[in-house]
Amino acid sequence: MKPLFGFLVLSVALVPVLAQDSHQAAATPSAVLLPGMGNHHHRISTTSPDAQKFFDQGLIMVYGFNREEAVRSFQRAAELDPNSPMPYWGMALASGFHLNMDLDMDVQANAAFAAIQKALARTSHAPQNERDYVAALAYRCSSNPHADRSKLETDYKNAMADLAARYPDDTDAATLYAESWMDVYHYEWFDAAGRPKPGVEDILTLLESVMRREPDHPGANHFYVHVLDSSPHPERALASANRLSYVAPGVGHLAHMGGHIFWTVGDYEMAARVNELAAQSDRDYMRLTGVDSVYTQSYYTHDLHFVARANAELGHSEPARAAADLIAEHVAPAYADMPGMVDIFSSNPFLVRLRLQRWDDVLHYPAPDPRMRTSTALWHYARALAFLALGNRLAAVDEQLAFIKAGQDVPAKTEFFFNPPGKLIQIASAVLDARFATESD
Repeated sequence: MKPLFGFLVLSVALVPVLAQDSHQAAATPSAVLLPGMGNHHHRISTTSPDAQKFFDQGLIMVYGFNREEAVRSFQRAAELDPNSPMPYWGMALASGFHLNMDLDMDVQANAAFAAIQKALARTSHAPQNERDYVAALAYRCSSNPHADRSKLETDYKNAMADLAARYPDDTDAATLYAESWMDVYHYEWFDAAGRPKPGVEDILTLLESVMRREPDHPGANHFYVHVLDSSPHPERALASANRLSYVAPGVGHLAHMGGHIFWTVGDYEMAARVNELAAQSDRDYMRLTGVDSVYTQSYYTHDLHFVARANAELGHSEPARAAADLIAEHVAPAYADMPGMVDIFSSNPFLVRLRLQRWDDVLHYPAPDPRMRTSTALWHYARALAFLALGNRLAAVDEQLAFIKAGQDVPAKTEFFFNPPGKLIQIASAVLDARFATESD
């Protein structure tokens, strides 16, 4: 889910300030078999065909970053076959460290450790490959809240390297090995000059080897897009971006991820189209499950975010504004639990209107709740640019001063995806300075 600075501010989202515990405290329904999960299958030792189906659903949800639904699916598989170790392995996998953990704040380390212990206790009669899967993941699980995350991730990556080498025909072993290697970099796969860091090309080669054998592998295509999204050559992932729109139509985030590549190469029409598919998929998921989670709050909103900004780039005013307004409407009820996320996403409606150069609409948009300090600062930023565009320099200066004052009130620890605290306000300030300088020429 790494963002792109397509147009200022519109492509960022604030880290939720509340851990996932609040969502898990609320009662959620048991997992059901959902439509649109695709055809990916990982055979496990089980006496229950339905346990196998729920396991496959859990794995596809892991690949689609809907980890809470993955846990529920694995839990249901364990209920159907309490003796199989792999559903517990799945719970540990979905509850533990992952690529977006610093954004989603949903890691349940104790749950992961408890689940892997249950998996280990059930391996005595399991086939060797399942014993090896469980043993590898155990390297990443710890009951120590102060455990060295970097060491756990590296040890797990090394164990997955051994697993993938031991089972060269297992595409999931190779894919999860690639993911474990990606996690070690924490998104820093390329240096400032765009050169891949040591090992990154090996990750890409590994994922390419999976896709040669299984072109529609959901995890391999997803992770391939993630790495190349921030590379100098995102076009390498165009085939994967296309595949992700159909490999599992019931998993919205997979379709969404293709939009990152389409956006980066300038195909805004496709970026909008696949995210419309993703948003509808996620709405269907919410309707079928009734779940309220980090996924439904953040990932669905990110679909809409892309729909809004891609349509804005195309000059498609109505769908862009509709999506931006829906973002603000969708996140508003979460303010008590996630005030930071609601704050930044609430800026989308007036920022989309700014991108569409609908100056009067920007100026008529009501001020945000003053508790939303980031949106308040950006509201003044948008108004300053609108007044400048309309030739009212005095009013623009007033708004610039209001922006500077409001920007000073933005909490210092505010983070926008992987951007350092305060970076967004600094960029907005630089844009305003440049625009004022241009208008004075």
